[in-house]
Amino acid sequence: VLVFCTFIISALETLEFRWIIAAALMGSFATLFRSENIALLIIGAGALAADMIWRWRMGSLKNLTWNLSAVGLASIIAVLPILWWSAHNQRVYGFFGLSNYAGEVLYDGWVYFGDASGLFFTDQNSQAVQQINSAIEKYPITTTDQSGAPTGWEIYPSLLEAGYTTEQAINLLETAARDSINK
Repeated sequence: VLVFCTFIISALETLEFRWIIAAALMGSFATLFRSENIALLIIGAGALAADMIWRWRMGSLKNLTWNLSAVGLASIIAVLPILWWSAHNQRVYGFFGLSNYAGEVLYDGWVYFGDASGLFFTDQNSQAVQQINSAIEKYPITTTDQSGAPTGWEIYPSLLEAGYTTEQAINLLETAARDSINK
């Protein structure tokens, strides 16, 4: 992530294609390393495009089309390894994407961290949250956090013991997170 930031700053300063492509490829590598880093690619491409448009409106950038095309080309090149890996996962493991536990990541990112920080983010009226709570009551868990809020990976074994498949458990965590976000 730090190397990506270095490259994106160089790209913003110079608008040279070599820095734009370097930032895009580093963002792609970071995404393959940890799937939530896809935000780097989105934020980086958006920041570059916004900066180019701003410079063009101020009159310091002459060829907006070429510069935006460079960002677009770099973005396409950066997305290719991500798509190839996703296709590999589809072929070998039966799911298209970088991971098959995105619902747990979403749950931890929104529900767990919200509850652990004292914001009590969980939507207790959500059917998914109620199903999770029911599984935890039947198959108690041990939380490792001092706040007492369980992570998705602490809840996951209880869901499996309650009879949910791996896919159902991850989907239940994702639904609980989405319901809580909507609340």
